This record gives sequence, structure tokens and C-alpha cells, in this order.
Amino acid sequence: MELRRTNKTIVTFLLSLLTLAASSLASAEIESIAEAINKAGRQRMLTQRIVRMYAQVSLGVKANHAYDELGSAVELYETQLKELVKFSPTDKITARLETVEKLWRPFNRLVTEDVSSEGLEELHETNDELLRASHRVVIELQDYVGTASGKLVNISGRQRMLSQRITKFFMLRKLGFKGAEIRDDMERAMTEFRGGLVTLSESRFNSDEINLALKQVDRIYEDFEQSITSSSDVDMDAVSETSDDILKRMNKITGDYVELAQNL
Repeated sequence: MELRRTNKTIVTFLLSLLTLAASSLASAEIESIAEAINKAGRQRMLTQRIVRMYAQVSLGVKANHAYDELGSAVELYETQLKELVKFSPTDKITARLETVEKLWRPFNRLVTEDVSSEGLEELHETNDELLRASHRVVIELQDYVGTASGKLVNISGRQRMLSQRITKFFMLRKLGFKGAEIRDDMERAMTEFRGGLVTLSESRFNSDEINLALKQVDRIYEDFEQSITSSSDVDMDAVSETSDDILKRMNKITGDYVELAQNL
């Protein structure tokens, strides 16, 4: 028993180090347009992950983990927003980021208050506006560089967002948000995720490693979608863990596309 506890402590410590390392890399200074697209795309994902984690805390699903992840997501969004403003290569992109900043301030205040049903309702009503503003920054950066590889970084990064958006809608429905709009938006996000995988898998720029990683995501996502659309009881812990797994895998693939873009 003591050995098992010691091993668990060591594993927890190592995971903490890996998390810190990943956070450090995510918040490093932007040095290329491909990195800027990646980080702007991550901002897009965080708008959905923040609300997903807020809802997950409300559901009591891995609540301590979700609360920590909520705080980390808010901090990362704030940090990367400053980095993108500093990097911005055009006045038009700077103006887009100013719009994001205006929307982020009230959103940030709301999400850092105590978790409540009223807070979740307001976040649900306002997060798509922040998502759209964040998305426009990605598109402006993609158009600025004007390359196929930049588009791949965008599409792959968007898959990260869709993984969290789908999970967000699933958890909102579990909390009693039953409107047809939520159901339709969830179905649309699932369709877009599948379509994104097809688009990425057909790219002539893919390495064997990227193709293999995309196939693995496809298999995991297929099981994930079947689970969250099933009429039977669902293991909510498993939903949370699988959603995070898909996110991490797509984040790695997006990083591979960034590297590819820098080497072309």
C-alpha cells in the first residue's frame, strides 16, 4: 500500500512538471506567423473550453480538476492575447484584437466569479460572440500569410475548438439546457469536426506521422461521438477524459503543422 501511494505521488509530480512545461511552451513569445495562427486558434478553443469547464464544475464531474483547468484556461487566454497584440503584423489585425479585448473583459470578470447557474447562463449567451471575434483574428492571420500550410494550421487548430464545443454542448444539455438551438449547434459541431478530419487527411503536405495521428483521432472521436449521442447512461468521467485526449492529440497535430509551415 505504501509503495502504491509513493508511486502515485511520483506520477502526480511528473504530470505537474509536464503541465508546467506545456504551459511555458504555450505562452512563449511568438516568433513566426505560423505560431501566431496556432495561438490565435488556441484562443478560439479556449472560449469553448472555459465554458465547458464551468459547466463541468456545475455538474460535479471531476470537479476539482475542472476548476483547476478553468483557471488555467482563463490565465492562458489572457497571456496569449497580450502576445498576439504584441506580434500583430497589421493595423487590421490589431483592430480585430482590440475587439477581442473589449469582449474578453466582461467575459473574464464573469468566469472568475463563483460558479453559479446564472453565471453559466450568461456565459452560454455571450461566449459565441467572443468565439467569433477570436476566429476573425485567425482568419486575418491566415489571409496575411496566404499559404496552404497556414490554412492547415488554422483547420487543425479549429478541430481543438470543436472538440471542446461539442463537449460544452453535451454538458449543457446534461444540466438541463434543452433548447433545439443547442442540439442543432452540437450536431453542426460534430459534422464540422468530421469534415475537418477529412480535409486534413487529404492534405498532400502530411507526413506519415501526421497521417497516423489523424487516423488515431478519427478512431477515438468515432467512439466519443457514439457515447455522447447514446440514449443510455454515459460515464461522465470518461467523456471528460476522452474530450481532453482528443484535444491533446489535435494540439500535437497542430504543432506538427506549425513546424511543417516553418520548413516549407
